[in-house]
Amino acid sequence: MPLRLVVILGLAGLLSVACELSTPSNNKIDEISGIIPRGGSDFREFDVTKNGELQVTMTSLVPTPSASLGMAVGQPSGGSCVLIAGYLAPMVANRTQEFGFLNKGRFCLFLYDTGGMVVDTAYTGRISHP
Repeated sequence: MPLRLVVILGLAGLLSVACELSTPSNNKIDEISGIIPRGGSDFREFDVTKNGELQVTMTSLVPTPSASLGMAVGQPSGGSCVLIAGYLAPMVANRTQEFGFLNKGRFCLFLYDTGGMVVDTAYTGRISHP
């Protein structure tokens, strides 16, 4: 097979894969809110319709904006959120956390007390996903 044909076929393959990707600037934004009980957790489900990057921003944590909280990405199963290895991060108000690449599917954002909360914490935020 001539080298020129190999290069053309390779580029065509890359373009077909790239058309299925979504960059963060083209992501869908889901507004979320809820309450994380002291010593507990909460989760929100969302659908990813294209392959691409996931970003989460907590816009408010009340009454303690500096509360020690965590967040993780998982997949819903039987009324719970089964966490995906490697998709775990601290939750900090007004800071965007990038979780990396996700394939199409149904996912959940798991929010939890890491042990430092003294009262229940209300949150609002945004999930940016393909």
